[in-house]
Amino acid sequence: MGSLILEGKVAVVTGGGVGLGRQVAEKLIGHGARVAIVGRTQKTLDRAVSELGANLLPVVADVSDPQEVRRAFKEIDAAFGGVDILVNNAAMYRAYRIEEATDDELQGTFAANVLGPAYCIREVIPRMRERGAGDIVNVSSESVRSPFPWLCGYAASKSALEGLSQGLRNELRADNIRVCVFRTGFMTGENANLNSWPEGRLEQFIAAASVSGHLGNAGAGVSPATAASALVSALTLPREANIDVLELRSI
Repeated sequence: MGSLILEGKVAVVTGGGVGLGRQVAEKLIGHGARVAIVGRTQKTLDRAVSELGANLLPVVADVSDPQEVRRAFKEIDAAFGGVDILVNNAAMYRAYRIEEATDDELQGTFAANVLGPAYCIREVIPRMRERGAGDIVNVSSESVRSPFPWLCGYAASKSALEGLSQGLRNELRADNIRVCVFRTGFMTGENANLNSWPEGRLEQFIAAASVSGHLGNAGAGVSPATAASALVSALTLPREANIDVLELRSI
């Protein structure tokens, strides 16, 4: 158990049932926060609650749907009475060549990775302003700096998220709301997004990324727990400081 530096704070973590999101939720609870984890699958959220125990609220919602986002935050209000921290972690990660991409792949990528965070941010700004301060962390990717082949749609969506973050940093600083981009490289462990990839797509992606050199440069990866520790460290800084971009990559 860490120091209770976030005691009394309410955090919302999207994609909070598995992977990085689940690890972030665990570390926030360890620092004393109450945490709402938002995800599309009740079973996944319930498993996280059974493992992490008290101070965790499961909220089923698809962040790419603005009506579901509105409902989710009303549910969080009823349980916790406000929001101090938002971690936009939920994302659609799908490899495809643009010329072959389906409508669902293109629309889903930008709906989940750009509109979803924007919908959530739109909800939390007035709540944070009412509480006098807040923190927004938008999870991005090393693909922004060097887009992988078959992931240029994903990289473009994360670039848009980073542009949104830069503008919000200036738009919200007078409200004492900090905005941080957490840019991460390859992480170890299970990636639930891969379950939705068409048969053979992973092998095609790996082959293309190997030829381009991106796969070798990505390194062996860091654990979600390590990445979560870095992310949460940005939230525990004194409020005189704002981390604009925190990039974590494998050695």
